[in-house]
Amino acid sequence: MNLAKFSLEHKNVVYTAAVLLALYGILSALNMGWLEDPDISVKSAVVIIDYPGATPEQVEQQVVEVVETKLQEMAQIKHLSSLSRDSRAIIRIDIRDEYWTPELPQVWDELRRKIRDIESILPAGVGTPVIGDDYGLVFGFVFSLQGEGFDAHDLHQYARDIRRELSNMPELSRVDFWGVRERQLVIDILPSRFAEFGIVETAMSRLLLDQNLVIDAGDLKVGDKRYAVNIGGELQSLDDLGELVIFANNDQGRIEQVRLKDVAKLSYGYSPAPAQIFRKNGAPSLALAIAPIQGSNIVSVGNKLDQRLEQIQQTLPVGLQMSKVAWQSDYVSSAVSGFLGSLMLAVLIVFAVLAVTMGLRMGLLIGGVGLGLTVLGSFAIMPALGLDLHRISLGALIVAMGMMVDNAIVVADGFVSRVKQGMSRVEAAIESADQPAMPLLGATVVAVMAFYPVFGSDASAAEYSRALFMVVGLSLVLSWIISQTLIPLLCVQMIPANQQATQQSRSLALFRKLVVWALQKRLLTLLALIVLLIVSILSLPLVKQEFFPTAKRDQFMVDVWMPEGTRSLAVEQQLVGLEQLLLGNSKVKAVASFIGQGSPRFYLPINPELPNPSFAQLLVTTVDDRDVDDVIAEFETAVKQTASNATMQVRKFGVGASPKWPIEIRLVGPSHADAKTLRQLAGQVEAVLLEHPDVSEVSNNWRQRNLRVKVDYKLQEGARTGIGRSDVGNALQASLNGRTVGLLREGDQTYPIVAYNRFDNSNDVRLNEVQVKASGASEGVPLQQLSKDNRWEWYDPIIYRWDRRRAITVQASSLSDPTGVVSSLKDSLEAIELPEGYNIELAGEYQNNIDTQRTLSEGVPLAIMVMLLVVIGLFNAFRPLVLVFAIIPFAFIGVVFGHILTGVALGFVSLLGIFSLSGMMIKNAVVLLDEINLNQERGQKPYDAVVHAAESRLMPVFNASLTTILGLVPLLWDVFWQSMSVSIMFGLIAGSLVTMILVPVLYAMLYRVDVPAKK
Repeated sequence: MNLAKFSLEHKNVVYTAAVLLALYGILSALNMGWLEDPDISVKSAVVIIDYPGATPEQVEQQVVEVVETKLQEMAQIKHLSSLSRDSRAIIRIDIRDEYWTPELPQVWDELRRKIRDIESILPAGVGTPVIGDDYGLVFGFVFSLQGEGFDAHDLHQYARDIRRELSNMPELSRVDFWGVRERQLVIDILPSRFAEFGIVETAMSRLLLDQNLVIDAGDLKVGDKRYAVNIGGELQSLDDLGELVIFANNDQGRIEQVRLKDVAKLSYGYSPAPAQIFRKNGAPSLALAIAPIQGSNIVSVGNKLDQRLEQIQQTLPVGLQMSKVAWQSDYVSSAVSGFLGSLMLAVLIVFAVLAVTMGLRMGLLIGGVGLGLTVLGSFAIMPALGLDLHRISLGALIVAMGMMVDNAIVVADGFVSRVKQGMSRVEAAIESADQPAMPLLGATVVAVMAFYPVFGSDASAAEYSRALFMVVGLSLVLSWIISQTLIPLLCVQMIPANQQATQQSRSLALFRKLVVWALQKRLLTLLALIVLLIVSILSLPLVKQEFFPTAKRDQFMVDVWMPEGTRSLAVEQQLVGLEQLLLGNSKVKAVASFIGQGSPRFYLPINPELPNPSFAQLLVTTVDDRDVDDVIAEFETAVKQTASNATMQVRKFGVGASPKWPIEIRLVGPSHADAKTLRQLAGQVEAVLLEHPDVSEVSNNWRQRNLRVKVDYKLQEGARTGIGRSDVGNALQASLNGRTVGLLREGDQTYPIVAYNRFDNSNDVRLNEVQVKASGASEGVPLQQLSKDNRWEWYDPIIYRWDRRRAITVQASSLSDPTGVVSSLKDSLEAIELPEGYNIELAGEYQNNIDTQRTLSEGVPLAIMVMLLVVIGLFNAFRPLVLVFAIIPFAFIGVVFGHILTGVALGFVSLLGIFSLSGMMIKNAVVLLDEINLNQERGQKPYDAVVHAAESRLMPVFNASLTTILGLVPLLWDVFWQSMSVSIMFGLIAGSLVTMILVPVLYAMLYRVDVPAKK
């Protein structure tokens, strides 16, 4: 079907369709999801299993080994990593790349079944496994609640009220607390009073347990009615607990009734070892983290949330304030608005370029109507493909802009040429569109397939960028349809009869001389270009490499690891100085401190740190995003001048899939490798890294060794006194940390009742004086009577495993180029002598880069196959195929020298630009070869056909390249697209010149075209 002829015969239909497409595109852009980054699946889950009292070795052998053995049955698992520490196992499950969001729920269901299967065979005392398959949930909105005079319990109560209000908003999927201090009811036992009345502590525990049980008392039947019977008397307050009556045997053997408050001190308190502590601007606070419904318009959700919180704030007591910690809608609004602005600017640039090079009406026709309708049409169809507005989809439209106008340029330029030759306007419009229709369609398919490796890859980085292929494909196919329908119609209506053809440009004379010279010196021309290509390849080490760039954001993080074993409350005290240092900087707006665990995932690319009492994370917000580097530099300088026993890593937010540590080198041993050997090998790796000037913050994930107290229980003495090991443990627990003896229910909340036999446990001598009682006894004996020896000993508080083998990972930051650092140190690392069964694995950004390139290459064969079929189908010959693909490598000349000149790093996004370049070059080559064939069909000699084809394609290629290059200018200031822009802009400059010169040269060589003798 001749689309151009149909359009001219049914112009009202075409005009109406174009207007409707534009209007629907505007509506779609306003109503589709607005996101900062595309939604991608986080293919990780975490299983946490508590084993109170177990050492890291016991946790590893009795819990982790059992769980990992069972999970190994799951074919979906890519990696298993585990952390064994005192009383707790944390197992992380990473799923294979090919399982994306639709398949993950089924994978998590199977994971739950596997964990449930092994619960019954875990040792006695192991808690119920907690499966966190929502590890990838993004809490895009985090705000703090704080106020002077409000304690932790008050904050929690008001936070619960706020959560109830927010939970009614249909746009929100979840509201979680962060930093809740665990309130408990404390019983400080008075040993002398207990001994005086002969009170047995186990009897008190049994009484407390019974008093708070929910009891089924049955139904009372009266006639035809049934009435439920409820037994009251539950403990509901501190006063109720104090009035609890305990029956005791005194010294005279008489049973007495004693109130609990007469033999113990009762009070409300908080856990001495809180799992999470949150601070905002140096003051105790509580955070609420909010996750919106997936795929929501984040800007709209943020606006509604702002309004709702403003209403809630008016109901709170004076002095209690809510303030933002991380607010995704602000960043999304800025990002999307910026991209839309860049898109509009790119459209204006394209229009201006075409207006200058082809005339105002041609610029309006191609750059205004054709390009504008293609962009709006893409907006209209994107929701049907499940695409939202974010940095990838909007950036893809800008990247494809030059290729979008190329189809329209060919048609419009052909129309002008044919009218100039005397053809009627209608016939010229039909022929100018129909004649190159199939070559343009084939070239469009080839250009689209150049992006297919991104879509066909399973890597997380590729999943993040897969919208690039979809949007480019959609927009280019749409641009071809518009070039075959609307453009011919508008050419007839808009282009005047005296419009000058682009072929009459003055530069054609110079270009013709260049082509003729190249054809005459074809071998020299080819050799010169090959030499340039070799030089560019050899110059590649001069280019800085970066997997993903850092985000342009007014926030950065400071990760702080205190020496292993540091209590979370002590970490909180240590942070005060850092908070004051940061808040004293006029460029710092706010500081939020997360202690005991990483912050909630408020930004998709971050990986929250797993629970660790010795860890803290500072989220620093600056006044402006341009202040981030200055604040970081001043902070690092100030910290280096102070003596600190903490390990700190200052890091900016990454864009896309970014590792937590840029440099990671993993030492893997056997399943029960010697910890000392692993640490010694890690020390050698750390020494190698420290010798490199571009490396900082070197550490390892086993952290420091720590001390513990070893109590050697005397079996014979225990048998004589009737005191077992569990009695010793209960006595020490009650003295050191308190022992949970019951629960207190207040409304819908439950608080643990914790009994303490308090004493200062910092002195080993006092530890020996702890009174240990047999179960049911009121009298005890000192611990030293039951223990051979209480001694300090060094041990490894953390044991990491990687894929079921013990492993220690050396971690470090790099000032500029992590991949380059690791590459330069490979020889030194390989020189380390490893015992049998041990090996070194490179991880971090270096391995991510390799893995991504490998997975991207998986989609290359199909892309090449389609390109081959299209090119062969267009020409029905093999020599054009060889010619078309032979020119692609020469674009690398511009890519390498462009990155060297600008200093912009070459990374994953640059690869996408190189794919784009190959598509553009193939498209230009295909259309140029088609023009050569058409010229020969018109009766021209081969030499003349080559020269005239190059002349006729010069301005369309020049305009398409210029519009692409200048259209990418707005993306040079975007951190994500900057490297791709440099690759395309400089690569296209070289690629266009190579295409217009090398294609004629190679054609002349392959087809043995004779050059006429000089006259």
